[in-house]
Formats: sequence, structure tokens, C-alpha cells
Amino acid sequence: AISASKGAQEQHAALVAQIELKAKELDEQRARADALQAEVEERANQVALWEETSGKTSAQLEEADNERERQQRRADALEAGAEGLRAAAGDGGGGRGRGGGG
Repeated sequence: AISASKGAQEQHAALVAQIELKAKELDEQRARADALQAEVEERANQVALWEETSGKTSAQLEEADNERERQQRRADALEAGAEGLRAAAGDGGGGRGRGGGG
């Protein structure tokens, strides 16, 4: 009876050791999973920040293009006005200039 009891104790101890080993492995896996989750969240934040920044950059570029177009139209209008004035000044009855005064 003593040897059977001792055998049962050894078997129990071996099972406890296996369970503790499995628990340790699971804890390590959980720690790795947590680290991976943190990395995934960090990358998601970086992507969101990049998207937000690129969206602002795109809007800024579009606004700059629009402003450049407005400035070009303004410059064209000023140039046309100047040409009209030059034509009118040059067309003082002598027929010179680029055309009739406007």
C-alpha cells in the first residue's frame, strides 16, 4: 500500500509539473500575443495619422493649386487690361497699336 501511495504521489507530482509547464507556455504565448496586439495598434495609429496628414496635405495642395489659378487669372486680366491701355494709347488716331481702343 505504501508503494502504491508513493506511485500515486509521483504520478500526481508529474501531472502537476506538466500543468505548470503548460501554464507557463500559455503565459508566454499570451505575453507574445499582447506584444503583437500592441504593435498592431501602434501601426494602426501610424496609418491613421498618415491618412490624416496626407488628407490635410492633399487639401493644402489643392488649395495652393486653386490659389495659383486665381493668381494666374488675375495676372491674365491685368495683362489684358494693360494691353488694352497700350492699344488705346498707341491708337491715338495714327492707326498704330494692336487694335482699336476698348
